[in-house]
Amino acid sequence: MLCQRFDIGGNPVHLVTNDTLILQAVSGWLNSFLCSKTEEGIKLCLLSGDGDSPIAIPEGVVHRCSEYLSEHFLYKDFWLIDFHGSGTMVVDREKEMALGFVQSDCLRERFWLYRSLVHPLFELLRRRGLYLAHSGAVSFGGRGLLIPGESGKGKTTLTLYLVREGCGFLSDDRCLLRKTVSGFEALSFPEQVRVYPENVANLPEFQFLQDHKQKNKWKKSFDIRKLYPNCTVRKAELEAIVFPRWDSGGKSRLEAISPSEAMIEMLPLTLEAFFPDTARAHFEFIGDLMEKIPSFRLYLGDDRGKWHQIARELIQ
Repeated sequence: MLCQRFDIGGNPVHLVTNDTLILQAVSGWLNSFLCSKTEEGIKLCLLSGDGDSPIAIPEGVVHRCSEYLSEHFLYKDFWLIDFHGSGTMVVDREKEMALGFVQSDCLRERFWLYRSLVHPLFELLRRRGLYLAHSGAVSFGGRGLLIPGESGKGKTTLTLYLVREGCGFLSDDRCLLRKTVSGFEALSFPEQVRVYPENVANLPEFQFLQDHKQKNKWKKSFDIRKLYPNCTVRKAELEAIVFPRWDSGGKSRLEAISPSEAMIEMLPLTLEAFFPDTARAHFEFIGDLMEKIPSFRLYLGDDRGKWHQIARELIQ
């Protein structure tokens, strides 16, 4: 068996697998959390093989939701996942353990399956007070700015413009949030950045993304650390939250929004829990975050040079 250890915000995670592809894929995705030694903690046992899965979905399960790659069920205190014939997984929250099996051929034909295998990790981290958000995040000298938003709203483009102006990079698409003694903290999740090339076409360092044959219709991925060495930071105390909106042809401007408006914006980007207790705790966490951290809408106009100025003034 192969083993790798991670430390995610002080939470030890052990990965055990029989498959080098799973080991490489998960270790590559969570590379910023790699460590050589940890205490006992969350366990991920992800196996591959031929034939049917040894983990069966029993009768009497409660169907919770359907996704493109999987069906999710509850059975007593267990979370069960069926990967549409490719494999199955059981999550035991009390033992903080996820055991999954996927057919070898399916894993190699559909390489993105490994992220679905790791997804339950975030439910287990949620029980430890660490919440995943669909959000970018940057740091101004240790003071954090959270940039949540659905795909296409401008969060990645805004994040990149701020980083190229000297801000520390935590995330462009997802980050981990937690409560601290003094407030709220964002933890870095520096995975590959995905951006529409046309949104950064005017920046010379992004010319390598341009593909005029495809007319830049699809997002492209790259490692931000190769463009901006030493740009990443591990964490930052949150000072403000900005929900970006495109306003092509207009001037960039900031608009304060109420905690209730911010709550409506934020919940669809964070509230993904499969058990009532963690869903309730997650809801209360987001409510507290929106109540205590000021929130704004930032309309992204054509005056892109002003974005950094607006963001910096916001948290100074």
